Amino acid sequence: MSMKKQAAALEVIYPSLSHIKWGRILFPLPRDLERQLRKMGLKIEELRGVKLVLIEMNDKEIMIEEPQVLVMTLKDQKIFQVIGVKIKEIKEEETKKDETIVSISEEDIKFVAEQAGISYEKAREILRKAGGDIAKALIMVEEEKLRERSRE
Repeated sequence: MSMKKQAAALEVIYPSLSHIKWGRILFPLPRDLERQLRKMGLKIEELRGVKLVLIEMNDKEIMIEEPQVLVMTLKDQKIFQVIGVKIKEIKEEETKKDETIVSISEEDIKFVAEQAGISYEKAREILRKAGGDIAKALIMVEEEKLRERSRE
């Protein structure tokens, strides 16, 4: 669903939102809306600084980079709403190929991505090429960056 359609849907549910321009969703919420939601026992907050959301399914993975994540708390239950534009779907065959060659943990992939300043997908690819060796993967990234700089 496009962002304009989401905004229109929200305006139908909450008519008091019609005056708000659609940007990166509606935070902070208008005071009257926030009060109404609190009266119903619903607390909504935005998680800031989220870099990646990974949804693992039986046959594929969905990777959402730089998402906006809202947490709606109702009593002891939490509902997470993930809004993203940079969405990648990875089929099971691709992930199985990676796993059969070398078993690479998600923590290792995230570590390499953060240390090298590259995407999650690129970090996984380089770790696979490095045989799961983190140090070797980081060296490979630096060598690749040096090659790119020398071309310029």
